Amino acid sequence: MGNVFLSFLICFLFSQFGFAKISNTDASITSAEALPKIMLDPGHGGTDGGAKSGNLKEAAIVLDFANELKKYLEEQKIAEVFLTRSADKNISLVDRVRKARHEEVDLFLSLHANSAPTHLVRGIEVFIPDSVSPEPLRAGISQQIVDDLTLFAKKQQSFLWSRKLKDDLQNLNQVRVKTGDFLVLKHASSPSLLFEIGFITNPKDQAMIRNPKIRAEMIAQIADTVREVLADQRAR
Repeated sequence: MGNVFLSFLICFLFSQFGFAKISNTDASITSAEALPKIMLDPGHGGTDGGAKSGNLKEAAIVLDFANELKKYLEEQKIAEVFLTRSADKNISLVDRVRKARHEEVDLFLSLHANSAPTHLVRGIEVFIPDSVSPEPLRAGISQQIVDDLTLFAKKQQSFLWSRKLKDDLQNLNQVRVKTGDFLVLKHASSPSLLFEIGFITNPKDQAMIRNPKIRAEMIAQIADTVREVLADQRAR
């Protein structure tokens, strides 16, 4: 009985971390042809405008950014991209997570623009979940172990995504990786990140966000990071 459970545990770890793939030929072909799925989540919207600075409103900024990133990712055939909202409207946090779960995405990326009481603070911030929420337990201690391993794998993958983004975006702006107890990160079933594109209260960051050329550079770099990480995950 112990050997059977150990074998199950090893197989589970291999499947979660990508060290091995077990599938029939048809499934492998389908997987190779299908693009990875990404859910972009432009924060706020509708009556919730988010942070403001002058005539800049966070909800509008990140919706434009999400649309530009979606277009680039799809044009480059890097991923199939979904949006939690495509217009200036209220979407609950729970509904954002539900959409991502429904599409069974490979990455959930929530987009925001930061603000601070002082104009001196600037930079990109990438948040990963500091805790994750399991699905309801189905039965028994074995299921508890499976859930714990799944949550650990998700948190570890989110951290790897954040470190790669930090390394790749350092040439554009200072980048900080943090943890946060955000609902959309905690309850997403895939690796999840909350990405603050800059501080709209800082003159330099604000100028970068307004500049189409610099914004395009950031989008291209994010897309390259996505391409590399997803390709690496699929190659394992």
